[in-house]
Amino acid sequence: MSDVSFPTTPDELSNEWLTSTLRESGVLTDASVNAHVAEPVSQQGVGSVVVRVELHYDGEAGGAPTSLVGKFATPHEPLRAFANKSGSTSTR
Repeated sequence: MSDVSFPTTPDELSNEWLTSTLRESGVLTDASVNAHVAEPVSQQGVGSVVVRVELHYDGEAGGAPTSLVGKFATPHEPLRAFANKSGSTSTR
């Protein structure tokens, strides 16, 4: 597993974490993520933040994705507390 902390918000996504995760999954070998842009998708859920992450590489990335979808727990504490109490979602 990666030594880089797991991002809990879109702002915590890093090129290092994205590169490490893509390498661990086997879809990226030689290149590295050298830039990314996370934009919210148009339809958001109540208990989450969903973003499309556009990826840019520093070299030939082969079959690595050019974009991903990231889903994060809501930043709204009362909703996270309710979800935790009801067991309906993870807040990682």
